[in-house]
Amino acid sequence: MPDRSTEDRFFVSGQGEPVFLVHGNASTHETWSGVVRSLAKDSQCITYDLRGRGTDSSGAETYSLDDLVDDLEALGVIFEAQSAHFIGHSLGGMIVAAYAQRFPKRVRTLCLMATPAGRTAEDMAKSNKIAQSIRENGVRATLGTMVESWYTDTFVAAHPSAIDQRLEQIVAIDQNVFLNGLNLYAATEVEESLSELSMPTLVMSGELAIGCGAKMCEKIHGHLPNSHLKIFEGLKNGIFTEIPEAVAAEVSSFIRSALEPTAR
Repeated sequence: MPDRSTEDRFFVSGQGEPVFLVHGNASTHETWSGVVRSLAKDSQCITYDLRGRGTDSSGAETYSLDDLVDDLEALGVIFEAQSAHFIGHSLGGMIVAAYAQRFPKRVRTLCLMATPAGRTAEDMAKSNKIAQSIRENGVRATLGTMVESWYTDTFVAAHPSAIDQRLEQIVAIDQNVFLNGLNLYAATEVEESLSELSMPTLVMSGELAIGCGAKMCEKIHGHLPNSHLKIFEGLKNGIFTEIPEAVAAEVSSFIRSALEPTAR
């Protein structure tokens, strides 16, 4: 694996408690912009691009979950962060969960947003089916209509440009990079490690999120020894785009409560 520089691909907003936000496979750091706009009012928000996405110049080499944890640790070293708060969405949630397992003393709080765990063979097969369709038909043809399913009908009707922008963001990712991430997402299972994560953890998702809705989040919440569950009723996967202010408010409130001497 070639040496990689993390310094040219991170972005910082605000001051206060450091919060690292890790995006999912079909994203770049820009998907956090709405959340960061609110969260940065009382926190130092650090976002970055996963390998091969956005500002990151890596090629389409295959990488492991451990590699992505190493990247996050390298970013923490740059900021000399002895401890911080970590938020991950989807694949990003798997990354921060694995990071918390490896470096528990460096994680003050954890937020797993629409992060699947305890998936069935049928769930895994769905991801593999999407990967096969992308190989045969390309990203745009496969995900063109799927993107809309991540948001409520009301949001899709009111913000068609936001849906188009989200699709273009995905299409801009190299297809092989996207497939590498999708394969990693399909193969990674964090359920068995959840009971080891003793730090305060916020489990958050939309009620109707595909692949990680209310039922799965309740299961994840049950495995964690020190967790809080927040389900946004009637919403789906794209809560960071559809209701960024509400997401940021929930995270801010959780961090504040976790830092109180009498917190959980």
